[in-house]
Amino acid sequence: MSNIRNLPKKLARLAAVQTVFQSDLRGERIAHVAQEFVKTKFAMVLDIAQIKELSTKLFVALTEGYEDKQEEIDHIISSNLSEGWSLERIDSVSRAILRVGLYELLFMPDTPAVVVVSEYSDLAHAFFDDKDAGFVNGVLNNIARVARHSEFMLT
Repeated sequence: MSNIRNLPKKLARLAAVQTVFQSDLRGERIAHVAQEFVKTKFAMVLDIAQIKELSTKLFVALTEGYEDKQEEIDHIISSNLSEGWSLERIDSVSRAILRVGLYELLFMPDTPAVVVVSEYSDLAHAFFDDKDAGFVNGVLNNIARVARHSEFMLT
């Protein structure tokens, strides 16, 4: 039951990742790609998922929020990569997942950190094998443990 209840948010996260990915790929502003996504792809996503709506509010918050904080988020991702790695070296889908996931993790504190890490790790598993999905999970988890350390403290 909880999976069905949370499906609108899961789809909003996926749509936000797709929007950031397409923006990066096409070199267009996220706002433009997001507007296009709303006009042309929301209905298709809803039809495929067989639900009536996705969380438009979350989609807008994620896409607009990431666009506003893009430089800061990209810097944080880069500073959490192993030596010899750069943001540009990361696969473009993984990069989009990290960008949106990190925005939600850092700037949307109402969603628990473990939920954010889990949701974006699940998205990574939908696209990649365990090794590549594990990379996304590892980066998000490491940042979450620093940025939201109080949520990980033993009680």
